[in-house]
This record gives sequence, C-alpha cells and structure tokens, in this order.
Amino acid sequence: MKEPLAKPSHAKPQPREIIVINRSESHPIGWFDWLERIFRLLAAVAIPVVLALGGWWVQAQLAKNVAKQEYVKIAVSILTVKMDDKNQPLRDWAVNLLNEHSSVKLTPEAIAKLKSGEVNLPYLADEAGRTLSDERGMPITADSAVVTADVAARLKAEATNMGSGTSTPQPGK
Repeated sequence: MKEPLAKPSHAKPQPREIIVINRSESHPIGWFDWLERIFRLLAAVAIPVVLALGGWWVQAQLAKNVAKQEYVKIAVSILTVKMDDKNQPLRDWAVNLLNEHSSVKLTPEAIAKLKSGEVNLPYLADEAGRTLSDERGMPITADSAVVTADVAARLKAEATNMGSGTSTPQPGK
C-alpha cells in the first residue's frame, strides 16, 4: 500500500524544542576577550587619526614644493637683470638658492660667473648658444617657456637647419 504524499490537514503538528544558550551567565569574560575589545576600540580611533596625519604630511610637502618653485622663479628673475653694485647681495642669494634647489648642481665656474654678473639668464638658448625665439620672433625667457616635446623637436630642427643654411617652413605662414 502506498502512503499519501501530503498529510491530511486535520493532523496535529509536532511540537518543536528551542534551546537558548546565554554564555554570559555561564562563564565570565576572560582577559583575551577584554584585550580584543580594547584593540577593536583602538583600531576604530587610530585609523582616522593616521589618515588625517598622513594627509596633513602630504599637504605640507606639496606646499613646501610650491614655495621652492616660487623661490626659484624669483632667483631666475633676479639673475636676468644686468649686474650692478645694488643687486650684488641679491645675486649672490639667487645663485645660492638656484643651486640649492637644483637637482643638477651648478659648477663652481658657473656659480662664479653668475655671481659676478659675467653671465645673465635672460633667454633660453640652444646647444650652439643661439637665443631661441617664439613664432613672433620674440626671445623665449625662462618665465614664458613652456616647451612640449613637439615644440622641442621643432626648435632642434630649426637650430640644425640654421647651422646648415636652410630654413624650415613655419606652420600657418
């Protein structure tokens, strides 16, 4: 005889047993549990503090680099002015500052020439010492120079052609 697949709706449900375990009543919190709680609390407090300190340090370094860049611009602008007795102390300061913040240090000869005023930094020049100029024929100064790779290649080609006596066509002319 086959058994029915579903029980008839008039059958009594079987009682269920639920067991509740309350551990806090059965054993006290040990030193390991207290230590874990303390470390979790410290981690919750320490992570934001460490992130804030790290952000502050990064911002301080960025501000320091911006200040160095501004000082180098001031030094270069001082070294573009012709030498006279009035600007000698400023020239010395500018040369020292420029050398201090440069990744490639100036030679002692270059330092001496810049300090004495024998050499100024008015314009950018190519390897042959010729002054570089923009599309309008104006000399490129250290303040106005934004040289991208294509501009550098064009300037180098112009310098090479000037040496050989040929000229390159200018775009838009």
